[in-house]
Amino acid sequence: MKKLLLLLMLTYCGYCNIFAQDSTTDSLKQLIATTKEDTSRVLLMYQLGRSFANSKPDTALTILGQALELSRKIDFKKGQVINLFLTGNVIMNKGNYPRSLEILLHALKIAEETGDDLNTGRIRGSLSDVYFYLGDIKRRLDYIRQALSVYRKINDSARIVGAITNMGDTYEKLDQLDSALAYTALAYKISVSQTIWTIKALR
Repeated sequence: MKKLLLLLMLTYCGYCNIFAQDSTTDSLKQLIATTKEDTSRVLLMYQLGRSFANSKPDTALTILGQALELSRKIDFKKGQVINLFLTGNVIMNKGNYPRSLEILLHALKIAEETGDDLNTGRIRGSLSDVYFYLGDIKRRLDYIRQALSVYRKINDSARIVGAITNMGDTYEKLDQLDSALAYTALAYKISVSQTIWTIKALR
């Protein structure tokens, strides 16, 4: 009986998620249809592509390609960066690492040229993942360090913790356990201190 109840709850939750996603994508489609070809339309298309990134990657790539084309047409550099960034990640998840690397490096070039620090860090983080899958651990570590440097510059504590955690995980896979422990402990320390600060700030 308990197993049946749990199954029904999980099924119900699954339907809730499906309906929520369908509702979101339908709303985005309606907004896109009534928005002129400007930066707002690009951002809406990016969000629509993002909503399909995991469930329907090919659909996501089609939408992101259209958003990228429009971004270039209206010379919207940030639109180019975010759509290239997400495209590179979707393609990486599909296993085409060389193509993903090419797209992400292109996105990084534009982000750096336009002084887009946040996306420069995010792209470097994704590049570290690509190099991990390609088996180039040295470059993975290099790109994590570069991303970490950017996150420190913009004081993004959540992404700082993520980058340091990735450092620890990488060293663990290299069987360099002392370094792995040191980075993991540092990430935990920063994370806990941020949590404490947030709790105090809410009082």
